[in-house]
Formats: sequence, structure tokens, C-alpha cells
Amino acid sequence: DTMTLSILRGSAQRLPRVLWRRRISTSPPHNNHHPPIAPLSPPVAEAVVPSPVDVMPPFARYSHGSQVSLTPTTRLVLVSGQLGISPDGSIPLDDAEAQADVCLRNVRAVLAATHGGAMGMGHLVRLNAYVTDRAHLPAYMRARDRMLEGEEWPHGPPASTLMVVSGFARPEFLVEVEAVAAA
Repeated sequence: DTMTLSILRGSAQRLPRVLWRRRISTSPPHNNHHPPIAPLSPPVAEAVVPSPVDVMPPFARYSHGSQVSLTPTTRLVLVSGQLGISPDGSIPLDDAEAQADVCLRNVRAVLAATHGGAMGMGHLVRLNAYVTDRAHLPAYMRARDRMLEGEEWPHGPPASTLMVVSGFARPEFLVEVEAVAAA
């Protein structure tokens, strides 16, 4: 019912005596308030999300998204950071709001390419954004609010983080957005 853990190295003498030995119970807790938790099967990684034709192909060896089956009916989609570059390679220079619009359109396109086209912005559970200057924060927020306006959130809007970073791989990029969605 119990086992004892001991610290056997010489450093144990320098620790307070209470840390030398610790009894750990291996029996289930005597708490009937919570039902037992069923063992989880490991998530199953599926094929990467195909690159949508309306998103610039990845610059390097990565995919725009990957899909993981959490349960037989629940999938998680991880969307790589999307930059403000259009499929034709054009970048709205010195315009953080226009770049944010492109980033968010790219996120939407990657989601639409997953789960048989059943994923959309309303499935977002996390949205992370990076801007290169504090002055770009309002521009990103306007673009985000426009893109998410009218979405129905079964579990509320996504968790979100907005960070100021020193830069991206190319200096003309001002905004990057990555996302996680579940359905």
C-alpha cells in the first residue's frame, strides 16, 4: 500500500531531514467525491494539413497546419504562424493592419483545408499574435475583431495572447498569427 523513496547520494545530508524520506501512498484516495478517471489513449497524429492554394506555400520544411485526433470524434488543428504575405507573394509594406488581415485570412484558409472543410474561425480555442512594435497593437486588434465578428463560439471566444517581438525572418513582416482550433 505504500512505498518509501530515499535520497541515497551524499547531498542528502545537506537537506532537511524531512526531505530525506517521503512516504507515498500507492492506493487510490479515499475520496468518493470524484469518479475515477478513465485511462487516456494517446492522441493520434494524422497527416499534415494540405497547403491551401490561397495561402503562400511554406518557406521551409514545415506545414501550415497539423491535425491531431484527441478522441474518435474530436480533432485539434495546430496552425503554424501565418505572416502577412499573399499567395502571389505580395506583402502590404508598412501597413500592420493590412498584414494582420492577410495573416487572419491565411489562418481561416488553413482551417478550411482541415477536417473535411468543417473547421472555421468559430472553432478557434487559442489565437496568438506577434507584432514588431507597440504602435501595431491597435491595427492588429481591429483586423482581429473584423475577422472574428459574427462568429459563433460554442464555448466562448478563444484564449488569446498578443506579444511585441523584436522582428521576424524578414524585416518587412510586421505581424504573425498562429492558432489552435478544435472540433
